[in-house]
Amino acid sequence: MGGFMKSFSVLKKTGLYSFMSNTSWIVFESIIRAIVGLTVGVFIARYLGPENLGKLSYSSAIVGMFGVLAGLGMDSNIVRDLVKEKDRVGEKIGTTFFLKLSGSLIAVVCCISSVFILRSNDVTVVSITIILAMSMFFLPFDVVSLYFQSIVKSKYTVLAKSFSCVLSAILRIILIFNDAPLISFAWVGLAEAMLSAVALTYFFLLKRNQVGFSWTYKFETAKKILAEGWPLLLSTAGAALYMRADLVMLGQLSSNHSVGIYTAMLRISEIWYFLPAAFISSLQPFLVRAREISRDLYIFRLRVLYEFMILLSVSVSIFISLFSDYLVQIVYGHQYQEAALVLRTHTWATIAVFLGVASSQYLVIENLQKISFYRTAIGLLANIVMNALFIPIWGAFGAAFATVISFYIATFSLILFESSRGQCFIIIRSILPLNIINFIRGAKNDANF
Repeated sequence: MGGFMKSFSVLKKTGLYSFMSNTSWIVFESIIRAIVGLTVGVFIARYLGPENLGKLSYSSAIVGMFGVLAGLGMDSNIVRDLVKEKDRVGEKIGTTFFLKLSGSLIAVVCCISSVFILRSNDVTVVSITIILAMSMFFLPFDVVSLYFQSIVKSKYTVLAKSFSCVLSAILRIILIFNDAPLISFAWVGLAEAMLSAVALTYFFLLKRNQVGFSWTYKFETAKKILAEGWPLLLSTAGAALYMRADLVMLGQLSSNHSVGIYTAMLRISEIWYFLPAAFISSLQPFLVRAREISRDLYIFRLRVLYEFMILLSVSVSIFISLFSDYLVQIVYGHQYQEAALVLRTHTWATIAVFLGVASSQYLVIENLQKISFYRTAIGLLANIVMNALFIPIWGAFGAAFATVISFYIATFSLILFESSRGQCFIIIRSILPLNIINFIRGAKNDANF
């Protein structure tokens, strides 16, 4: 018992306890969302079939591409500032809320304009896109989750988002059992965004006595946020484009059926993408503090992070490659069987995605957001060109192949820039199995991590 209490005391002193506690909440929410999303997504895919699923996914892709405007794409910067400038938290949050609300209006206009240009002859797709676009007006309330993240209290965000996720999942199941039309699922998407905003507001008001500040707007702060964050905003916008460009280009160059097949594959391939975001969202404050304490400690933590991302992503990719046929057959049934080959190809993008998310934190902390934009632009350009070449020939498989190659090009384009070249070499060395073993041992033996 004494040994346990001593270990607990060490964890509290080093800050690892709060990191682990906060991470466990984020991982819990991510796992719940992934399990619920996959389970309900499977029911929806089986119910709608590839054609209708393709229509719903096409509309969701358009909204996803412009959704970054509503979210500003600067969340990492905002969390960093909230950690560093505790005396200006109310000003930062209030100003960010106003900026996000302005971005939401722009995003909605862009979504509606785009769908009329691309699919004006498809009334169903246009209607679904407009309904889903309205959900972006609730995204500004996510500033509450940024505040909870900055004080390492993400459990309130987890409770709010899990509540909305589970409730909306129940609504979708009810729609399936009642043979609801396709457009009904778009209305549930809007309801989920509203429920999340209401729940976040509730927890913030519940803790208002502990908060000790009020939201304020300051024009100079808004200018500073935009001036510092526009490279990251453009980078995030580019990332959203090339995470969704394949679906939109499939819809334009192939068919709704191909979009449905590709979407079914993505639900399995991308279900693991929450893992790096879950760990890194809690780790960011510790990386910021480590940089202030010691450059060696800072680099050490980054290297351990890359090693862990490699180990995790390679394990996922091998597992999916070996069992893709069985997974697709069991999960979706015979009508989606052609998604297995697409899944076997797309899963190898996982390694590049995990390393890309991890290295993005380095760029944010070092104020190298311009490089984030440049490498995303490089990946986006490669993705669009290869999609245009391969989709007309191979359909969904061509889109998967183009996406995998473009992700690696984007992640390792860090080597093109002098200020990030050293990090790229560290990432490359992380691939070596011996390094993985050594850094795992080092992480276990280093109490300061």
